Amino acid sequence: MQQRDSSVCRYGNWSSPRAIHADSSRSAAPAVFASLASTREGTVYLVGNDIRNYGPALVPANPLSAWELDPRGDRSLGRPAGTFRFAYPRALIDSRDRLHLLWGEPEGGAKPIRGNEWRDESLTSIWTAVYDSAHGWSVPRPIFEGRNLKLAWHNMLVPVHSQAEPRHAALAVPIDPYRQGEDGMVLVGFDSDDELIASVVPAVTPVAYASVTSVGARTFLGFIAPAPVERFGSDRNSVFLQTSSDGGATWLPPVLVSRSGHAAAYELKTLVAPDGVVHLIWEQEHGGSRVFRHVQSSDDGQTWSVPDDLEPPPSAYFIQAAVDACGTLHLIWEHQDWSVDRAHIDYATRGEHWSGISHLFPSLTVNMPVLHHAHDGRLLLAFQGRPADAPDETAQNVTMYTELMYAQRPVK
Repeated sequence: MQQRDSSVCRYGNWSSPRAIHADSSRSAAPAVFASLASTREGTVYLVGNDIRNYGPALVPANPLSAWELDPRGDRSLGRPAGTFRFAYPRALIDSRDRLHLLWGEPEGGAKPIRGNEWRDESLTSIWTAVYDSAHGWSVPRPIFEGRNLKLAWHNMLVPVHSQAEPRHAALAVPIDPYRQGEDGMVLVGFDSDDELIASVVPAVTPVAYASVTSVGARTFLGFIAPAPVERFGSDRNSVFLQTSSDGGATWLPPVLVSRSGHAAAYELKTLVAPDGVVHLIWEQEHGGSRVFRHVQSSDDGQTWSVPDDLEPPPSAYFIQAAVDACGTLHLIWEHQDWSVDRAHIDYATRGEHWSGISHLFPSLTVNMPVLHHAHDGRLLLAFQGRPADAPDETAQNVTMYTELMYAQRPVK
């Protein structure tokens, strides 16, 4: 698909958010740290962790929540056999429309853990299983074991937009920069048989955030790490891009896209538009606050546009981004409004310039949004939510889902 005038990619409104639940029970386990995936036929999957609180109570055993979404009644997919942590699960779809589940596991197995211990647990291996509607889940298998490395799995995000096949690189996981060992990233992608494999991309300094996408054999690996001090002096989190023309078998040296100095960068997203333009979007410290900074490249990352900043309100978190079929950038984030002590979702787009910021779903208190660009052009959004006027001590967050659909479809 070539770039089109954005007027042919007009979207309507976001649908009314609905709670995800099984048709029979009208209730569901929560799916926090969620991930969305969609097939070419339009089936939507959501996976996440069943964690009901982050206090001293024990997290349920095998805390995986996996669903096939359908407004007539969502269907639980159960979970792969065995005893696992299923930490921060991620959903990927291969070229045969099969659902692949990835998750992190701690060293020594999934022992009982309390909610207030969850975020601090060290994850040292990556596991996968495949779901088939006729046979259920395959036997889980490890695709990476950390050799005493601690994986920063919670920083890893699945690409949120559709790409051409084959996808040599599907996601990147930073190796924890706060533990001595090998600096770099674990790269996960599909091989020629649609099986997931993993490899390590070394780095010269510890990586804090990583985001990868690919179009055919062209792979773009964005990451945030301190610039080497012997060259640049003191530096916190700077932005780099590394590229490969053979699906990650070999890599060109990293290109420094944005040097941070003392003003650190966070939460990088790497995206490629249908016309091949590479987009980087991240959160940047700037003038005592933070902005969302965007740059783009039309020559595979050799040269970059002048940064274009969007200034969000204070306390913006969990930024999510997608590029649609016409090359428009869509940005979603959580905004904690301390004046009313609740969080909501903000939304903005960028064509030639940034739009204004829209406040979505004002009747809800929401957090932890996750965004996905489906093959048919829909933008899919899931989050944790509850009524905004419900008392905090009695209300329970539920996993909710909404779609932004084309009002006018793009011309292919």
